[in-house]
Amino acid sequence: MSDAAVLGETELQIVDKKLKDVNVTYHKLWHDQVNPDQEVLQLIAELRQPYVSKLEEKVGESKDEIGRQYKSESPFDKLVGNMLLAGYKGEVAMLPGVGYGITLKEGPITSEDVYKLLPHPSKIATLTMTGAQLKQTLEQSAKNLRPDNKLNAVGGLIQTAGIKYEMDLTKPIGQRISNVRIGNTPVSDSKSYKVVTHAGMMTGLHNYDEIGKGKNVNKTDKLLTEFVIEQIKSKGQIEMPKNMGEVVIKK
Repeated sequence: MSDAAVLGETELQIVDKKLKDVNVTYHKLWHDQVNPDQEVLQLIAELRQPYVSKLEEKVGESKDEIGRQYKSESPFDKLVGNMLLAGYKGEVAMLPGVGYGITLKEGPITSEDVYKLLPHPSKIATLTMTGAQLKQTLEQSAKNLRPDNKLNAVGGLIQTAGIKYEMDLTKPIGQRISNVRIGNTPVSDSKSYKVVTHAGMMTGLHNYDEIGKGKNVNKTDKLLTEFVIEQIKSKGQIEMPKNMGEVVIKK
């Protein structure tokens, strides 16, 4: 749920210990239509107090609205991927497809804004993967989005930077990825490419087992969130990534 904009309510109708029906309702949570609970506000303020100066620290400015997408290319994750490629001299950046977080609005960015988008203490890692492994990872992302059994769907689109490809979800599993390129050069199955990601992705998160099989692994001590905050500080201002559109999806 991005931006906490919608609350889902699910009703299960059970008759004679068997599931008869499922009803789903979505409630839009417009902030100007909801009155906050004062007790909860006070509790939150008390819990935040030791960390307020860090959380409310201004780290930079955003020239544009930069949001997070889930089932398609995500502007914020593309931005992070670009930072990783530049900072660690990689050819491909890979991050998980997740649907939570906020939209960075045009204007000031605080440390807390970044933590809302990258809340986990994941450390940056680099490795090499063959072209065949990269393609298999992209095929797994397509399978995650549209498996044979809907109950096996997991995660969103794997978020990448530096690699271009086409995904056709109407084709059979294992045959959905084509025209894979780095720059304007087709990816070679046997060639190795430098990948920048984080340690969580190397554990098989969202069934991305091929990432954990990469070679020349370097697990750094740099937390991804802190790296992004440092990058925003050094740039002063960020904007919508110029390389959106690296992925074309047919549904």
